Amino acid sequence: MAENLEQMLQNLEAALLLNPRDAWRRIRLGRVHHKLGQLDKAKIAFERVIRDEPGLADAHHGLGRVREDQGDLEGAVAAYRKALEHDADHVEAHADLARYHEARGEDALAYGHHEALVRLRPDELEVLRKAAAHLARK
Repeated sequence: MAENLEQMLQNLEAALLLNPRDAWRRIRLGRVHHKLGQLDKAKIAFERVIRDEPGLADAHHGLGRVREDQGDLEGAVAAYRKALEHDADHVEAHADLARYHEARGEDALAYGHHEALVRLRPDELEVLRKAAAHLARK
């Protein structure tokens, strides 16, 4: 898998030489760096997208994931919330915030994100299972 990611990384970097402001490719670049454990490079990629296209929720979410992996939970939560400001239906941001609030025992806040996930992904068994488990703890 790492070999495929390395090839993808090379392809994305080559494409970005031709169009450095391609936000979607830069988001993919950030995700690949993240998967390879290159957190500083991933953070730079997401921050550049946010600088160039501040309204892209996926860039904020990607930055949040990197911050979380770097141990910056407050920064991660801020980025996830920013993602939801730009896209109130961003599934991954809702899932990450639900997980964060559950871990902190903030049931009411977690519930709001679970509720959004059930609305957005009603056919996904895992979403329903997690929402039901959260409600059972109440």
